[in-house]
Amino acid sequence: MGQIKVIVKRQVNSSLEPYHEEYAYDGSPHISVLNLLEYINMNMARLAEKAGANRKLQYQSSCEQGLCGACAMVINGTPGLACRTFCHDIVDKSGCILLEPLSKFPVVSDLIVDRSIIYESMKELKLWVEGNAVYRAKSHNNQYQAAQCLQCGCCLEVCPSYARNDLFVGPVGAVNAMNVFQMSQQSEHKQDVKKQYKKKFYGDCVKTGACEKICPAEIPVLGVISESNYVSVWKIWQLFGSAK
Repeated sequence: MGQIKVIVKRQVNSSLEPYHEEYAYDGSPHISVLNLLEYINMNMARLAEKAGANRKLQYQSSCEQGLCGACAMVINGTPGLACRTFCHDIVDKSGCILLEPLSKFPVVSDLIVDRSIIYESMKELKLWVEGNAVYRAKSHNNQYQAAQCLQCGCCLEVCPSYARNDLFVGPVGAVNAMNVFQMSQQSEHKQDVKKQYKKKFYGDCVKTGACEKICPAEIPVLGVISESNYVSVWKIWQLFGSAK
């Protein structure tokens, strides 16, 4: 395959302007993007094309098995997990790989972003189960699938309706809400979750399916969203003729 030009969008911190830095990688292309970043940091002095490129690349990783979502970033224009994306699969015709941070979140440094807005959205939606959880066999498959959500932010990156600091919580909120709807026995709390769901998700989802196509955990997002919609909104229409 020959030498690969690796271009990384870098930013020292959120208050400084971003810039691009290039590295000439001449090793095996059969490695993950995460391993590529590790290799660059270990050999930066030799690989960097710009003089003075001596600040190590900043990125996040944890499990290195696609189970935690920490290494999510934009790779050649597509969000994905660096640990599960391999260089030989994504290098373009010009021999380049472009790595950028997720754009829907504030940059902390280089490829590290602050995804705390996801967790704050979960709290606003009140996505926890009060009291004992109930098991419903009919919804078991979707519950199991929804529980695989990594909260990595890839679905929010491609969602046309999601914008930073917006009211809309995006598909990650809908997926995690479904389990609360199905497992919660506490009717007052469940009603609060339904109200927040209608306010922060239902009316703004345009159902493009981009979230399902990009999901690293391969969750059937549209099916899970449909179940959340049924429990929180459609069922009310069936019972009373209009959403309350």
